[in-house]
Amino acid sequence: MKCDTCRMLMPVVVLLVAGGCTTIERTFDGYGSDQVWTAMVAAAETPVYADWTVAANDVWVDESEQRIEIYRHLRRVLYRPGADPHPETQTWRFEVRLERHDPPMASFVSRGVGLPTDAQYEANRFFLDVHDLLLGVPGEARRSDADDEQPRPNEAVEFRGPD
Repeated sequence: MKCDTCRMLMPVVVLLVAGGCTTIERTFDGYGSDQVWTAMVAAAETPVYADWTVAANDVWVDESEQRIEIYRHLRRVLYRPGADPHPETQTWRFEVRLERHDPPMASFVSRGVGLPTDAQYEANRFFLDVHDLLLGVPGEARRSDADDEQPRPNEAVEFRGPD
């Protein structure tokens, strides 16, 4: 009887943990709303990833609502010591919105199914892109080390011993 109940409840628990929206907010002290909005649009339209290739980046900008809808598909081949190359894909569906506060506040809402920690990682990456654009950091230099700063959950990290 207990096993039947567990089997029935497991899909519900998985959906509650992996489904739904995750919202992350960030304030941008020292910048005007127009500056932050311009940087948000640029970060959405020109994403930079250190170890992913952007296969699709569809962006819809709603100027009047200061809302951006983003669909992004990423690809990479993961190389681990002693293992065959492992192709990976990742799909993001998220919305970013600017609230005109003092200081300006942006919200990131993940609309895809996944773990909240993954959404937190992508939100941090997006907001770091926005911050770098506000600082005037150009192109590939913008986030060339983004993934080194925040390892993805459950990702194998290559051990490097002393030289």
